[in-house]
Amino acid sequence: MELLASIKTTTDPFTVVKTFVETVKEDLRQISKTKPESADTEKKKYTTNLLIHMFKSLRAKDIKRRANMAFALSELIKGLKGLNPTEIYELTKSTLEMGTETVDLRYNMVAIFMAWTAISRGGLFKGQKEIIIAIIRNIHGYSNDCMSLRALGYQTLYAIMISNFDTTEDFEKYAYKEIVAELGSVVIPPHYDSLEFWYKICKYYKSLPLSNKPWVKSPTGSKILQSFASIYESSVRQLPNIPTLYNFLAENNAMQLVTNTINKFTDTPMVSLMALTAVCQSPSLDVNTYLQIFERHEESIRALAQSKHGAVLVQAAVDAANRFNKSTKGKVPRISAALVSTLHSKQVSQFLAQLSDETTQEVISLIGQKPEKTQTKDESDDEEKEEKSEEKPVDKPFHAYVELLWGQIRRETLKDTNIIKDLYSKILSKINEDKEHLSKAELEEEKEILQERISSEESEIFELFQHIVDKFTAEGESWLTLLSGTESISFKLIKDEKTTVSNANLLLKASIKLHKDVSKEHEEEIEEISDIESLSKVSLKLIKENCEFCKTLGRHIISSAFEYIKQEQFDFFTFDPYVVIRASVTKKFCSSAIPKLITMKNLPRSIMNYTSKLRIDADEDSAMEILKSIMIHAPSDNNYIENIFTNLVSKLSDEKMSLFAKEMLKFNIDHIGSNSSDFTVAFLKNGLKSAECLLDAIIEQAKPEEDKNGVQTRYRTWLNEAATRQNLDADKITVALNKIVSFPEGDSRANRSKQEDALVFLAAFLFQQKRFIKIGDLLEKVKKLDNSQSKKVKKLVDEIVQSQVERTEEAEEEKQN
Repeated sequence: MELLASIKTTTDPFTVVKTFVETVKEDLRQISKTKPESADTEKKKYTTNLLIHMFKSLRAKDIKRRANMAFALSELIKGLKGLNPTEIYELTKSTLEMGTETVDLRYNMVAIFMAWTAISRGGLFKGQKEIIIAIIRNIHGYSNDCMSLRALGYQTLYAIMISNFDTTEDFEKYAYKEIVAELGSVVIPPHYDSLEFWYKICKYYKSLPLSNKPWVKSPTGSKILQSFASIYESSVRQLPNIPTLYNFLAENNAMQLVTNTINKFTDTPMVSLMALTAVCQSPSLDVNTYLQIFERHEESIRALAQSKHGAVLVQAAVDAANRFNKSTKGKVPRISAALVSTLHSKQVSQFLAQLSDETTQEVISLIGQKPEKTQTKDESDDEEKEEKSEEKPVDKPFHAYVELLWGQIRRETLKDTNIIKDLYSKILSKINEDKEHLSKAELEEEKEILQERISSEESEIFELFQHIVDKFTAEGESWLTLLSGTESISFKLIKDEKTTVSNANLLLKASIKLHKDVSKEHEEEIEEISDIESLSKVSLKLIKENCEFCKTLGRHIISSAFEYIKQEQFDFFTFDPYVVIRASVTKKFCSSAIPKLITMKNLPRSIMNYTSKLRIDADEDSAMEILKSIMIHAPSDNNYIENIFTNLVSKLSDEKMSLFAKEMLKFNIDHIGSNSSDFTVAFLKNGLKSAECLLDAIIEQAKPEEDKNGVQTRYRTWLNEAATRQNLDADKITVALNKIVSFPEGDSRANRSKQEDALVFLAAFLFQQKRFIKIGDLLEKVKKLDNSQSKKVKKLVDEIVQSQVERTEEAEEEKQN
């Protein structure tokens, strides 16, 4: 049984299971030697008990444990001789169909499915026609009764079939008629799981009567996909997971699958997304098919990639590109051109960042060109050529150039900056070209289309500008000045006020140039930055503009000058959370920035997530004052505020931490019943010292007789949190318990209720501690409640007293030993 326990959790099941099987065999041999007269009976009893235990272990909620145990079961079945198939089958049913009152029915069914699969893989059910038919009927019955088990049921059915029948003849002779009955007189799978099952069965067993059915011969054909439209549309709910049926279809005919799903499922485009994702994930996908798909369906793929679950497709497409990058270097430029023409994501730009200068130049030359015609795998075998569509590549290279530029920004080295200038020039040319078309357009509809396109292009390029505000090339040049062609920012090891002003002015000039490049201007006239005061004014103007690029630039410029601006200048920026969060880590402004930050509502998620990475540069006096402000004004149920609070507590010396613990507890007690926040748990996250300070504060402030508005309940919660998190001094815990656990005298209903609450806390608290906590004088108070008329009180008293006696004796024995 020890080996069984280790099987459940092992990361190396092969070794452990091998040892387990040999151990079981040896145990059976020993039974034969030691009890020869009753050996058969004893061995059967031993094996039955072992199998029952293994069957029950398959109920585990942890998938890994179930899988390990199923593997062990199949290996054990292989290793044991003389097992009776019928008895073992009945044993699975009697073990796993019972006990549904205490074990969730679904886990029972999962366990019985896994047991039958494992036993089949062990070879015990081979040639057992009656058992196989019984299993088939049971699986269909269970699946119909519980829809959530249907997929697992059909997976089990497939595994059992291929484990028990090696040839088509055997399968057709013993099981086919029983299973095919579910298809009815029309011989059509009724639902998704049945369709997947029959596709796999027909692929595994050749020349079945079903093999000539059109839906089997051409599963990716247009008419077949359309006839099963409801089944495929229902599978969309499984996103972001891709059902295995799509993997089968992708292996059958990738090009035809993508083309026909794009054509036929226009109302349910997620079917196309699942098909295309499965194709990209297919290990048999060849590079020519990959390229043809992306080049022919450029517009459709771009739309799918931007949809709700587009990230799944993007990841699969980039993973495929990385595979081809290793195996077909000559195709990399064309692969890259296909990606930048269809997808927009960080993964794509990371792929592009791997390219050399020469390859990048090749990609640039390919963008916008009509792709070369390439014969794809199985294309000539498409029996429904009239249904195939070939999307003409649309000459819209703007998005491709921008995506390629994103890739250059993420490169580790950039030797040839002319690539950047070339890309940026092409981007501007496309925008200007569209604007020229707009000026000549006569039809209103054409004007609207062009205006929308131009707005989208400007938005896309300004998004890139926004991203590179504070980014620099590996060689140390600002991306803003590199793109704009303006004077480069000079870097000095020692930063001073003059350099800060100079760099800010150069960034501003780059921004003005970039705006002009796309025929834009700042919303207000921006004067030159000549000193810290003008830097502050210009930054404020930029932040107040509607342009996100300008806002980001303004935030970057003012943040770079925190060291030199005055408090009254900073106060003008406290409306902007991005400036405030940056100021909150500085020693100069943390005292004013953090209290402002914690009172802001509807903060962007990026800021709330950023607080977990904050490293606040505050001395302990400032930290103490900020903590008091947070305690009074901020809600404690916000993770980002807890992150700030915990960070500040770590700045306190032991003396200050102790003082703050006392002030915090007093504040919490004084404000019980109000809307004030309790930051005790956040305080305890700073380790043992914070827990010790809290324990000392409880001992100092708690009064046994004080229980107005649940004061003692609050103290108990704090002590439980501290003692659970840290290994605190046992004697101090005893003192604290005597302070916060008291029993009102008298046997009234109200008093009994309070006595019960106190005893429940005490019993639970002592049980949770991994060591003996002697409760001292409190034990005598507990004993006095033994005369209570409440059965619950008396039971709790007995538990606590008995536990204290037993633990005291154990402690004495340990001391003597």
